[in-house]
Amino acid sequence: MPQSLTIQHFINFTDLLDKIQERNHCLLNLTKLFEFWEINNEEIELFIQLLMRLQKFFFNKSESIRLCGMWRDSQIYLKLETPSEHNSNHFSTFREIELHLEDSNILNDVIHYFEHINLGKGFNLKGNNTEFAIKVRKLYESYPFFFEKRESGVIFPTKFASQLGNVISSYKKSHRKLQNIEIEDYHVRVK
Repeated sequence: MPQSLTIQHFINFTDLLDKIQERNHCLLNLTKLFEFWEINNEEIELFIQLLMRLQKFFFNKSESIRLCGMWRDSQIYLKLETPSEHNSNHFSTFREIELHLEDSNILNDVIHYFEHINLGKGFNLKGNNTEFAIKVRKLYESYPFFFEKRESGVIFPTKFASQLGNVISSYKKSHRKLQNIEIEDYHVRVK
């Protein structure tokens, strides 16, 4: 029975493209791939059309234009960056995040509590209506990529959130104004 294309199909396809890119003059048999995926003919057409449109878009534009994911006011945006806007080390994985000052203070408190008081045990938000749990829940809802949820329903700060929380803490201790923070391939703007 034919199935529908999923995001996982696109991820698998990009993995295949990475592998063929390493080999000169290698062909990717799309017929076998689509048979393996059990994709119907209509979706095969749409998939190929999408690939050709993306190729046309990126090859007609300057090679230096990059896609950038951006998080602003609890919304996810996609923007194109020109050479003047990006560093050559930051490709499509570069992420821009706008963080409200109040949320940066909450993140600082959450990371401090997680690392120094809670000792890495995570946060169980179900049925917990303390003031602190409400703040953690608000942060989790506004910036879900700051946390990872485990099978037990307990959430833990990501490595990035811990790094950001520690940077915010160091800014606060030295009484410096929070504005722009760069951690790995993330650019965080505090407003």
